[in-house]
Amino acid sequence: MPTPDENAECIGDGVYATFDGYQIWLHTERDVNVWHTIAIEPATFDRLIEYRGRVYRAHGASSATE
Repeated sequence: MPTPDENAECIGDGVYATFDGYQIWLHTERDVNVWHTIAIEPATFDRLIEYRGRVYRAHGASSATE
């Protein structure tokens, strides 16, 4: 499956990631050659990791990275 960026790395669940030197870009294919893309700034990424920790703890879930 071609991605919108030839340097994209598949990180799982059909999600591809790229980095532009500042933001992490996440790409997922919605339909054949129709991509949805979001850019996550460093502070937003940090908040996402914090959110993950909160919800995993709240639900008693475990993670291979914790």
